[in-house]
Amino acid sequence: MGKIAEETKRKKLNFVEKNVVQTGLLITFENVQDDVQSEEPEGMIYNVHIPYGISYRGYGDLFMKMERIYNLLDRPQAEFEMRNLKKTNWKGTVLENTDRWNFEDSCFEDFKKLYISSKRWAYAETLFRRHGSWQGVMKTTKTGSLYYRSDLELMHYIAEYLRETKKKR
Repeated sequence: MGKIAEETKRKKLNFVEKNVVQTGLLITFENVQDDVQSEEPEGMIYNVHIPYGISYRGYGDLFMKMERIYNLLDRPQAEFEMRNLKKTNWKGTVLENTDRWNFEDSCFEDFKKLYISSKRWAYAETLFRRHGSWQGVMKTTKTGSLYYRSDLELMHYIAEYLRETKKKR
């Protein structure tokens, strides 16, 4: 597909200020299960500070990893910690801590060089985490900017985007 970040204006992807932690996540959709009941996406999650992709399988895994990235970045600031029956153990995983992440100015140049082999991707920038949910904007080449008021609404946008791009394949 080419260089996604270079084809898109930096301002649109919120790379306006250096020395600021960027929360935008580039989500690729590699293998989508074409099931009558559901379409479970599978792919990679990228962030300007993370020098490697983080794989996910299914909506649950995607949203748990997105939440963990936001917690590690400490942005957007959550009003309160999410309640859990049992804490997720991230020990020994790529999301255990931010030790290998890049918070230097060079991370912007490294991210611009990122090649994406997937034809289907979305850029989700969660601006707020309030009332136990997320609010932000999702951008794709097909849909433009779609503002979501909850993570459930974001999931609906992603599902609709995957259905629409599947039809055009």
